[in-house]
Amino acid sequence: MHLTRYTDYALRVLIYHAARPQTLCSIGEISKACGVSYNHLTNVVHEVGNAGCGSAARRRGGLT
Repeated sequence: MHLTRYTDYALRVLIYHAARPQTLCSIGEISKACGVSYNHLTNVVHEVGNAGCGSAARRRGGLT
């Protein structure tokens, strides 16, 4: 099975967040841990939040 990069990044975001259910995860933190561009993850997190698979909140430093 082949996944698009976008799908791969979305799964990485969801897995990272699922591993830390009691904490807020920033996009910068996920970006560093997964080795993915911050800008790409911003778009992915926005779409994941819109799909209802996770929650994204704007904070002082941007989306979390």
